[in-house]
Amino acid sequence: MSTDTETTQEPQSVTYDITQTISTVEIEPTDFLIDRKNLDSEWQKLPGKSFMYSEMAAKARFLLEELKRRGDAMSARYDGEIRRNPAAFGLEKVTEKGVEGKVTERIQNVLQEINEAALQHDLAQGACRAINDKRTALDNLTKLLSMNYYASK
Repeated sequence: MSTDTETTQEPQSVTYDITQTISTVEIEPTDFLIDRKNLDSEWQKLPGKSFMYSEMAAKARFLLEELKRRGDAMSARYDGEIRRNPAAFGLEKVTEKGVEGKVTERIQNVLQEINEAALQHDLAQGACRAINDKRTALDNLTKLLSMNYYASK
């Protein structure tokens, strides 16, 4: 009877809880610089950086979509409440503009969170594009190096 201490584990799926998503995209500007004297090191670090920023963008998108869903739900709830009892919200009669204004007042915090999440998502997407630009630049620098472009410099 063998006593094998190693066990094979099934890969676990990744789920994102809204409370664990990023609140601020933290971008390191030096991640986009290239040390042309250490191209091998730059190439080795690139996949990890690419994944990190892709994951950051995905989490930012997830948060943005969740906030939009929350805002839509709150908007619908307040819209119904205001239309059922306009006097409780300071309206004499139900008008589209009046209801829309009161709904916007009630969900102002969520709208601000949506705007901030959109900014974070855009920053993360920009970082992904910059990493792809770095990949292209590394590829071109590697080609130049293989052609001895820097031999005389």
